[in-house]
Amino acid sequence: MEVSSQELKELLEKNLKSNQEILLGMKKINNYITWQKIWLVVKLFLIVIPIIISLIYLPPLLKGAFSSYQELLNIPSIK
Repeated sequence: MEVSSQELKELLEKNLKSNQEILLGMKKINNYITWQKIWLVVKLFLIVIPIIISLIYLPPLLKGAFSSYQELLNIPSIK
């Protein structure tokens, strides 16, 4: 099966065009994956930071609230 130089040139041009389309698609996919990773980190921070802050600030507030309820109900405090 012999291929003329003109047919070979056409096949190479089609191949080049297909490869360029694939490259463009891959760039879009890589961009999408990068943004997904960034949003994952942002969402993680939006979940983790409030939990850390609540672990730091809530215990003293809850202790004060529970002591008020203990006084109302005459329950001895546990230390």
